[in-house]
Amino acid sequence: MLFGALPAWRLGRATDDALREDVTTTVGGRRRRAGAASRSRRCRALGDAAGRGRVAPGQRPFQLRANPGFETAHLAVATIDLRRQRVPEAAVGPLMDRAIAAARGVPGVVGADAAMRAPLDMGQDRMAFGIPGYTNPEGTDRASIDFTAVTSGYFDTLGDPFVAGGAWNATAARTRPFAVVNETLVRRYFAGVSPVGRTIELVGLGPIPVSGVVADTAYYSIDEAPLPFVFLSAESQPPAVFQLHVRTSVPPAVVLGPLARGLAAADGRLAPSPVVTFEDLRRVPLFPARALAAAATAFGLLALGLTAIGLYGVATASVTQRTREIGVRLALGAQPGDVARAVMREAVGLALGGAAVGLAGAWLAGGALGGWLVGITRTSPGPYAGVVLLVSAVTMVAAWVPARRAARVDPVETLRRA
Repeated sequence: MLFGALPAWRLGRATDDALREDVTTTVGGRRRRAGAASRSRRCRALGDAAGRGRVAPGQRPFQLRANPGFETAHLAVATIDLRRQRVPEAAVGPLMDRAIAAARGVPGVVGADAAMRAPLDMGQDRMAFGIPGYTNPEGTDRASIDFTAVTSGYFDTLGDPFVAGGAWNATAARTRPFAVVNETLVRRYFAGVSPVGRTIELVGLGPIPVSGVVADTAYYSIDEAPLPFVFLSAESQPPAVFQLHVRTSVPPAVVLGPLARGLAAADGRLAPSPVVTFEDLRRVPLFPARALAAAATAFGLLALGLTAIGLYGVATASVTQRTREIGVRLALGAQPGDVARAVMREAVGLALGGAAVGLAGAWLAGGALGGWLVGITRTSPGPYAGVVLLVSAVTMVAAWVPARRAARVDPVETLRRA
């Protein structure tokens, strides 16, 4: 409605002018009516180009290229449920160690460790931690913080680098719990001072030494804001249901079968269900975003197609209306190439003008879409430059056929018909 208002108003004025000029039918009147109609069509095309330009920058945010903070390409995950096997609590730890050892022995595996949950999984665990020196609005030192339990080599297997300290000693963790925290937790609860060597407290476990600080990664979704996170030592209290994270030197799909067989051979209770690549595991939580990306891409391609059709129609109508003028120019010595270039220049200028309007609208809309932008901001120049280049390319292709038709106008036949 917005982009149609101005063309409708211009068309109304052109119609009034045409009705008045119909009283005296002259060649000049016909030329003015053709010029008014041509201006109206060009104005509509300008609105179309502006609208398409506004849609196009919205395609990139759905491409989900944000870095989760760890390498996902060579990672497999095996889910092991010892609770379903009714394994006694005292046997969970030894079986978890056996599963890790069996996975590390599979050809093509360069690292294997266990965690209570896989990153970017849909599950979420949170507990109240006591932070010495921190006071919450209720006046206590408690803070509700997301956590998981992992074995000591998990950070190397996943590729989550330490920024201070390091992982706990696995042997020492069998007798007492340890913790590793992330950078956001340090900034929020320790005022940016390294907590390595200090303690946090978990109800029922008492003080827990902090052995290291790791870089922030994505825990639940790739576009989440950084959040405080605690990694507890799984050796202290092994989870009955855990996910084995396996780093490979070959495509992870190659080791899925050998990994499942190796675990089952080590102990029948370790038969995993299922064994998948990490990319397969995160397909379910990413499905809504990918479906939205597919829909946005389809609408973007539809808009691009409508732009091409509209520009082709405008250029064709313009050439048709100016056939007599083109014939006269050719008869007076104009070269066909000059005529074709003139048609192309008009079409490209039209598209660039529409793109300018559309880009301004896209920049204004970027504030409302801020929550959907992944890896870029409303001021990122790449998407805007891409839109201008794409619209210009489509315009040149759409205008090429009418331009060639204009260059092939027969001036003698045109003047005879006039």
